[in-house]
Amino acid sequence: MKISTKSMFALMTLILTLLLSVTAQANEQTEYRYCQVSIKGTTSVVSTIFRTQGKTYNLGYSFKLHIDAEFGEYPNVVYCPVFKTYQDAQNARNSEVGDLRRKDWTVHTVQWSYRGD
Repeated sequence: MKISTKSMFALMTLILTLLLSVTAQANEQTEYRYCQVSIKGTTSVVSTIFRTQGKTYNLGYSFKLHIDAEFGEYPNVVYCPVFKTYQDAQNARNSEVGDLRRKDWTVHTVQWSYRGD
């Protein structure tokens, strides 16, 4: 079977494009987060831990909209720290929830994750 130069060039271009696409996706670092807001005086809402990869420009805004829909209050500030591992995020989240409860805050946990920009 003989392949023409034109076909070989098209095939090589396709392979190179696919490789560059896979490399770009692999270079986007996976991070783990949870979001936390304070509402109604001494009430806090904390999300579950979720994974992000790539752009997260609308993360805080999206969480604010979720809180507004669930609790009827649009928070001013959203705290969404970044962690390299799921375990680090879980430890920090559990510590945050424990600290708030020791201060007699009401803490609601919500199932929420960010799908990306």
